[in-house]
Amino acid sequence: MDKTILNCELAEELIEKTDDKRMKRELTEKNERRKSALKNMRREIRDEAIDKENRYE
Repeated sequence: MDKTILNCELAEELIEKTDDKRMKRELTEKNERRKSALKNMRREIRDEAIDKENRYE
């Protein structure tokens, strides 16, 4: 997850620095996929923690 967050941040920096519209669009699309993946990873981690807690009670 840490690398995905870092890549997202680096892409945001590049988006602000470049004038290349194609690159901006591609980086924006990649970041949208990264953010979706992060959301899903966080949900899975939360669900696993809840399951683990419920099984041990």
